[in-house]
Amino acid sequence: MQPPTHVRGRIPALAALLLLLTAFAATQPLRPSEPRPVSAPTGDFSAARAVALLDGIAKVPHPAGSAAQADVREYLVGELRKLGLRPEVQTRVAPSNADSPAVVGSVSNIHATIPGEKPTGRVLLVAHYDSVPIAPGAGDDGSNVAAILEIARVLKTGAQPRNDIEILFTDGEEQGLLGAQAFVDAEAGSRPAADPRRTVVVNMEGRGTSGPVVMFQKAGTGLTSAVRASGALTTSFSAAIYEKLPNDTDLTVFDEAGMRGLNFAFMNGSAHYHTAHDSISRLDAASVQDMGDAALGAVRRLGGTDLSQSGPDATYFSLFGTVVSYPAWLALPLALTALLGVPLLLWLGRSRGLSPRGAGRAALTFPLTLIGAAAIGPAGWSALSLARPDFALSEGSVHHLGRYAWGGALLLLVLLVAWYRWARRKASPLDIVAGVLGWFALLAVVCAVLLPGAAYLFTWPALIGLAVLAVTLRFTRSDSPGGWWPEQ
Repeated sequence: MQPPTHVRGRIPALAALLLLLTAFAATQPLRPSEPRPVSAPTGDFSAARAVALLDGIAKVPHPAGSAAQADVREYLVGELRKLGLRPEVQTRVAPSNADSPAVVGSVSNIHATIPGEKPTGRVLLVAHYDSVPIAPGAGDDGSNVAAILEIARVLKTGAQPRNDIEILFTDGEEQGLLGAQAFVDAEAGSRPAADPRRTVVVNMEGRGTSGPVVMFQKAGTGLTSAVRASGALTTSFSAAIYEKLPNDTDLTVFDEAGMRGLNFAFMNGSAHYHTAHDSISRLDAASVQDMGDAALGAVRRLGGTDLSQSGPDATYFSLFGTVVSYPAWLALPLALTALLGVPLLLWLGRSRGLSPRGAGRAALTFPLTLIGAAAIGPAGWSALSLARPDFALSEGSVHHLGRYAWGGALLLLVLLVAWYRWARRKASPLDIVAGVLGWFALLAVVCAVLLPGAAYLFTWPALIGLAVLAVTLRFTRSDSPGGWWPEQ
């Protein structure tokens, strides 16, 4: 059975339109929220109200131990008192969490609590209030300190939460996570019998001055509902990769102490990070709104959850504005299903024009595109660095990075088109699709074994691709040229 001629003629156009609509829907969550004004309802987070606090937090550089930081600390204590809280300045000596160089310093954390009605644990809302010596620190991390003040105001206007909500502004983060370490050390001495898993940390970071908020690290299990409630972009792939990197935030310390947690950050405008350009004037209020909404959503969910329960680990990723999740143990079975589906489809599809030999040729040459793609980035950057020596010192953090990303994507597209045209000499379009899906299925299994949080990146394209290919073969005549519907 075949579709009518007029339908067959429209299939390429319909497929292209579907791809464009899918791409548009997928990119919409990448746009930060519109900042809400000062006049927003009292129960809503308002970026305008948060940004208005930044003059007292991030107007000038305020590294740990400086007079400017003491002024910021006094300001924050005053703002917390205005909210009806009882802030405590905790001054302690702590060692750096970093492996090297060894640093020991005296730090002054600021801590306050919104008591819960029937606590099963506590939610620890964290941002650091020190900056590097040359930066005012509007993005890193003044905006998030201001956001926490606005979140505290919102929480105080609503019903009492079930669990304690604790606010912690850490000191000395830039010198090696000193404040977080001081807090953990003090907790170990004062609450030695407490179950650390009943503490869930919501850490807020700024790796730039703009962009959507990403939940890039999850410590512990049983937090998927809070991730979904945050509305932030997220993926278990980023969490899996982050574990392999040497990067640290305050959540590193809490994680090592056995606490669970979520790490949020906005990362666009990274060229301003740790420079004098990390200022209030360059901070995007939309990112502040995105962060406030994400952290408040997570805190509200955690504030009403039984924190004595954790639950299994999960694979998760953002899709069309929501978070898809399923148990992590499914990663390998799903990947193996995709891998076994490839030879099965090749065998069943022989009578419909699918050639295992053609698919094999395509599969053997497809890695050339992967090698080329891996080489395009470094080679392109090296070429740019010859023309602009300052690029060699920027570690990829340049202004208008999107233009370079588009350039790299176009180069990759040219590479794929060139490979496809070459592969078409000895293979049909369906053979080529089958060969590529074989690689996706194989990579899915490799990731499921070595990096389970990333397996979905290959598993679902392979499974969906195999299903589409099976349906296509169902409507393909065995005598069709190239294994496709014949022209009329």
